[in-house]
Amino acid sequence: MSHVDGHSRAQHLDVDDTTRRWSFGCLCGALLLVNATFTLLSPIFPQEAERRHVSPSMVGLVFSIYSFASVAASPLLGRMVQLGYIKRRSLLLVGLLVVCISTAMFGFVSEIDHQQLFTAACLILRAVMGLGCAAVDTASMALSAALYGGTPFLGTAMGIQESVLSIGWVVGPVVGGYAAQLAGFGAPFFITAALAFACYPALFCLMPRGKEQEAHEEAVEEIAVGRLLKAPQFFLLLISAMLGAAIITALDPTLGPHLEDILGYGPGTIGIAFAVIAGVYAAFTPFAGLLGDYIGRLQVMSIGLLISAASYLLIGPIPLLRPLLGPQMYWLVWVALGGVGIGAGMTFVPSLPALLHAAHTLGFEQEGIDDLVSGILMGSYHSGGGGGPLVGGAAKHLLGFPWSGVLFAAILGVQGVVIAILAGVMPPEPKYEGDAPAKLAPITEGVPVTDMEASMPDLPPAPGTGASGAPFLERVSSSAAAAAPGLADPTRPITLRRSSSFGARPGSGAGSFGGRSLGRSLSRASLLGSYQDLSNRGVRDEGSNRGVREPLLPSEE
Repeated sequence: MSHVDGHSRAQHLDVDDTTRRWSFGCLCGALLLVNATFTLLSPIFPQEAERRHVSPSMVGLVFSIYSFASVAASPLLGRMVQLGYIKRRSLLLVGLLVVCISTAMFGFVSEIDHQQLFTAACLILRAVMGLGCAAVDTASMALSAALYGGTPFLGTAMGIQESVLSIGWVVGPVVGGYAAQLAGFGAPFFITAALAFACYPALFCLMPRGKEQEAHEEAVEEIAVGRLLKAPQFFLLLISAMLGAAIITALDPTLGPHLEDILGYGPGTIGIAFAVIAGVYAAFTPFAGLLGDYIGRLQVMSIGLLISAASYLLIGPIPLLRPLLGPQMYWLVWVALGGVGIGAGMTFVPSLPALLHAAHTLGFEQEGIDDLVSGILMGSYHSGGGGGPLVGGAAKHLLGFPWSGVLFAAILGVQGVVIAILAGVMPPEPKYEGDAPAKLAPITEGVPVTDMEASMPDLPPAPGTGASGAPFLERVSSSAAAAAPGLADPTRPITLRRSSSFGARPGSGAGSFGGRSLGRSLSRASLLGSYQDLSNRGVRDEGSNRGVREPLLPSEE
């Protein structure tokens, strides 16, 4: 794989703030409704399946196949977007349409009395829902990265998006239960499909169509996905994202019976317990994104994993603590449930920016790397979401709930320490502190010399000088000063716009300020003797397609 030298070519949307906010709001609305379909059938489907004598294991498969379909589809869809086979906007709209149709059709499965046909229809429709959800999730994450990439708000936007997604999980069972109680089995599916389809015109009109907004029209460089996945830092971050989903879903088949057997809670209280996890998760995820923007994404992920580990020890609680806790065990369980929500949010929300930064530090700077990473991340996320209940149920069967909590706590704690170590050895992420005045150093001071430039012979000495090429450098400096008064004064502050390239490596072209680019370009002109050509064409910022336009140098007479 060949690398793209000079700068990251990840594309970002050049839109005004109003369009950005409306587009992001519509994305969040679609995400809420699409992910509500994941939990919509929780309070009503098992009873409907039981009336047709469908086994509990098959009912569990109907629930899990949604996540497994998303696991299989997400990396492939991200790859297709990255290679330009499908556009981000198109993927979003097609995925939303697929979810709407399959959700509405699921409302009719109650009309099927034959057991095998009923089971087959449910499995197929749930798998199609999972495919549509994978398309919407992958496209929305890539579009959000494009909307807010290169701004200080990417982590915050991802936190808001994840919060909306979790609200969909909370709303799904409520809508499913009450709508089915009032109007029958199909009502929640018809209502959700209609609301999701209502978002379609808004997304169609609001999502910009420009070249930068779409998937890449031109052929892009092949990215060695295998090498990306084999990189230890990237793989460890994917494991953390997977655990971020499994932290919550591992409790789905085990928490209810545990609370009923140990604490004597009824179904209503158990439902509130699940709502506490999802509600705290939804409330805290925006703060997790904001915190990651300020103290570092890996640090936040490490803290989240450690909080989750401590919470799993207390939910049981572990047998060693029970005699010590006594009556306090009851309220401590509720604190631990809130800790699970906080830890899961802190673990998953910073994942996408952290993975993009890891990819850039590894030299993956091709166009579409953000699309590919989004697809890989969603595949990892759905792997954790689908595998969590299976592993949680098996661990409880073998060890019992308290000791299965100890096992999960050990896994989460070890991963938290590993991510903390990784945060110490990886290059620091770029910190965005807004547009600040910058001072332009003297043109010939501190400009790095490239290998090509160092290999060029010295310029012949000019008459009356002993230094090779010195008068030429002076002419370049004086010409630049004549073209733009104030640039020659190194103490005069000028305001330069920050590059839009997200996750640029320090020292690369991406994220370079216009002043540094000007100095580098003038150094190249002085060494290669191409001053006349630069005078005719001018010098542009190499690091950003939206950087400061630098002054044209006057032609030398």
